Amino acid sequence: MRETLYYPSFFVEDEKWLKFALLYLGEVVTIIPMEANISLSSTHSLVLNETDLLRSHSPTESEVRFAANSLGDEIARIANNPLYSDRNLTGDLKQRNQNDWEIYNGKMSYQLQDMLLSKEWAMPTENGLIVNEELAGVYMTLLANVIAEERNIPTITDKKMPVNFSKINKSLNGGNRNSKRFKTLSNELEIMLPKDLEDIDIMRIIDFRNNTRNRRNLNELHNAIENLNQLNEDNLSENDMLDIKKNLFNAKREYLSGIAGQFIVGSGSVLGIYQLISGDAPHIDFLREVLGIGVISGIRSAYGNVNEVRKSHRAISYLSDVENLSKNRQRNSVLYHNR
Repeated sequence: MRETLYYPSFFVEDEKWLKFALLYLGEVVTIIPMEANISLSSTHSLVLNETDLLRSHSPTESEVRFAANSLGDEIARIANNPLYSDRNLTGDLKQRNQNDWEIYNGKMSYQLQDMLLSKEWAMPTENGLIVNEELAGVYMTLLANVIAEERNIPTITDKKMPVNFSKINKSLNGGNRNSKRFKTLSNELEIMLPKDLEDIDIMRIIDFRNNTRNRRNLNELHNAIENLNQLNEDNLSENDMLDIKKNLFNAKREYLSGIAGQFIVGSGSVLGIYQLISGDAPHIDFLREVLGIGVISGIRSAYGNVNEVRKSHRAISYLSDVENLSKNRQRNSVLYHNR
């Protein structure tokens, strides 16, 4: 939550989601190629000028190349798999509709662009390519996670991505024979949002964020969430674990009291917290029975760079509902992944 990589767009299109980010996120990095000539919205410009929320990242040649190779592997896997024989892959990717996405030059290698154009799976534009939404969703997910792996930060999106993440996981991690040794700790953190968030002037949200006390309390909340990474340490005592849980509770209570003091609080939303751990991590029973933290067998992630699972065994991922931020305890569309 302290730093996240936003995709697929250059800037946040949903103002309600942007207000959520101003309240709960530290820094949001957007993917903007150096080649891109774009006009930012007035709201995005306001947040950029008045806060430290937004930064940008231009994809490197190696990041673009890796994402392109991964997309090619995924297309080949589907095209050559008899289980997908009932699906006309070529026909699907040639279909054009109002949900197609434009991917700018600088986000995709020229070799991949040439391949997509030669198969009529894309149409050229002044800025890059128009691509079928499903193919574009897979590619932008791959590119975002490649960048996130390089920067060691989570990814986040405010769109309902048309991507079968479990399928991508299986494809990229098929050669990993040790995946069954890993489990996932799961927890839920309830967050509160102002009532009628969409109707609140964004400057009120900005003023709240820029307040020194609120910034300090948000930083403490970020620290407490990040300390969950320690839960599977071999030398961590049960009292240490209880302290981590208590500190998270106290930090959340302190920060939410600030929101409640400034705004009329509406319905809550839920932030799911997932931590990939070694299957033989100590204190699993204590985590489940005393701290109320669930334990899930296998790897649970949405790609999330677990192809380097030995490096990511202490990763934390976040799952929150951005499409329905004002609806109580509904979760389905925003993904944070951290390696």
